[in-house]
Amino acid sequence: MSALAVIPARLGATRLPGKPLRLLGGAPLIVRVWERVVESAAVERVVVATDSDEVAAVVRERGGEAAITRPDH
Repeated sequence: MSALAVIPARLGATRLPGKPLRLLGGAPLIVRVWERVVESAAVERVVVATDSDEVAAVVRERGGEAAITRPDH
């Protein structure tokens, strides 16, 4: 059986704007989360769902898959 993991990464959050791109140990937070999920043996495919082209680009630069969603999700 294969599992799909979807990581939501909304750039326009009100409590901490830009959270997915904030650096944690020198890398954007979304990259840190994506790396941990990819390492999981339980997940075959990982997709970052985001309303931001910038977040999608960061994920894709690292070899990840990103899907652009509407900002109102």
